[in-house]
Amino acid sequence: METTENNKAPDTLDLKEPIKAPKILPTYNSNPFTLGFDALGRFFNTNTPWAIVLIVLSFVGLIGQFGNSVMQSANQQKATTFSQSPALSSSSSSDATTIIALVVFIGVFVLLLSVIIGVIAIFVKGMLSHVALESEKGNSVSFSEAFQAVTKRFWRLLGAELLAYVKIFGWFLLFIVPGIVAAYRYTLLSYVIMDEPEDAKGVTAAHTRVKILVKHRLLEVFGISTVGAIIPVIGQLISLSGNAALYRQMQIYTDNNLEKPKKHWLNYLGLILAGFFVLLIVLLGLVLIAVSSSRI
Repeated sequence: METTENNKAPDTLDLKEPIKAPKILPTYNSNPFTLGFDALGRFFNTNTPWAIVLIVLSFVGLIGQFGNSVMQSANQQKATTFSQSPALSSSSSSDATTIIALVVFIGVFVLLLSVIIGVIAIFVKGMLSHVALESEKGNSVSFSEAFQAVTKRFWRLLGAELLAYVKIFGWFLLFIVPGIVAAYRYTLLSYVIMDEPEDAKGVTAAHTRVKILVKHRLLEVFGISTVGAIIPVIGQLISLSGNAALYRQMQIYTDNNLEKPKKHWLNYLGLILAGFFVLLIVLLGLVLIAVSSSRI
């Protein structure tokens, strides 16, 4: 009796390797408005408490700015009244020494306070960047998780941000426009560091990485910042989540050597508005000159 060695069904495949599912890459979105608002929606859906807190803080900050402007105008009026009052008598030498010591003490205190506030701001920036990146993945993040994520990367984050501030400040001192360009170039720096493994090292490596990602696409960073600037209250949240979405698609397309689409014209909106504002000032100046000359 013959025995059959192969009892497999004819439609059964004998595969040596499993079939790999095709890698689906997201569509690159260069429109800053749709990119920012879509990212804002994902942020709200995954991390609603963070979104509510940020909106409340933005609203309080807006009220604080309004109150500060009112106080400054009131102080200017007081200063004008004081300048018109009779001059005070000169202080003695001991009083002058006391005043100098007090000024030095206040200066040192303000400097230390500025350093502390700056370090805390960098830490909070890292936490928010981590939350925004996780929102793009559809993950909710607790406060402790965000805190630990920054703690593990803090010294690299701090060094990279401080180096970026030095570069931006240096370019501003030499030429204003390159300083502005440098500021936008390092906007995504915290996203780079918070997205990389916690054991990644190298401050300059993070700077090199962000330069590669934004190469020839810096206008899109400017576009997201424009959207955040012209929309009140939720503008900062749009910038936070929109930059995370922009970073993610830049990272995917750069690492896979994919061609990015043409930059959307809405990324130029900030430049258009700035040009319109300058043109309006020039026209108002010409009108004032014409009116003054006609009176003469």
